[in-house]
Amino acid sequence: MIAQALNESGLPGDWILDGVQDPAVKQQLIANTESAVERGVFGSPSFFVGEEL
Repeated sequence: MIAQALNESGLPGDWILDGVQDPAVKQQLIANTESAVERGVFGSPSFFVGEEL
């Protein structure tokens, strides 16, 4: 159902769903999340300009 909705929106649904199961992608998400928490992010979306949140 998700792949179908993605495909109907013009996005590569199967490729996206395969990607979210990729261990390297999951590890990068974990690293990004840890980095964000260390920088003081408390919600999403959050933006940094230089070092200022």
